[in-house]
Amino acid sequence: MPEYIININKRKINSVEVPKSAEVEVGDVLVLRLVNHGAPLHVSVSAVNARRFTIYLHENIYLKEEMEFKVPILSTAPT
Repeated sequence: MPEYIININKRKINSVEVPKSAEVEVGDVLVLRLVNHGAPLHVSVSAVNARRFTIYLHENIYLKEEMEFKVPILSTAPT
């Protein structure tokens, strides 16, 4: 299960740094490590047009410092 780090407020306030790409196998779990370098905040995480790949669609998260966020990939997802 690969883990991808998303840095929030690292370079400056309201900055978001994400990997250029993320790969995960069908039936596996995409793991996002959200790391906040500033004051606690709400983060909205969405999977746009992803119904073919996951049951996850949207979540609003209160992020204090750091958390692991998992997105399950369907075993029936197209490759």
